[in-house]
Amino acid sequence: QWLLKCLAAASAKSEALPVGLFDRCVALMSAGEAVGFALAFGLTPAMLQPHFVLFVGAAGQVRLALFALITDQPRPHAASPSELRLVRLLSEDLNGAAAGAGALTGVWMDFRVGRCDDETDMAQIIARSTGAFQRAADECLWDLVLDAG
Repeated sequence: QWLLKCLAAASAKSEALPVGLFDRCVALMSAGEAVGFALAFGLTPAMLQPHFVLFVGAAGQVRLALFALITDQPRPHAASPSELRLVRLLSEDLNGAAAGAGALTGVWMDFRVGRCDDETDMAQIIARSTGAFQRAADECLWDLVLDAG
């Protein structure tokens, strides 16, 4: 319901969710993308404090972001703050034609990794980024999501 209301407000056209949109969103909210990312970069496949944020942009774009802490340490939960990195993954527009075809080929995701200089509580990182998130969705400036934290 929430997603449908947001899309209707953004485009004033939708009376029903586009076919497959809900499934694409749910599929990305699993461990698969995060584990795949970690393995692709030779990291322990553990994401600490994963948080998902679902965005509906002013133009009707739907994107999913994953924020998590990662490390190359063999015991991730024992890593010190200086050994942790903040990873931000952001999907392509899940409401676009390319994502609709992605059911067979996968969904493209951009990412950024950075140091956790002053905060290692993911809830606080997300909370202090809400202004950037709002601007990203309102103005379709998606790099603001990738630079958050």
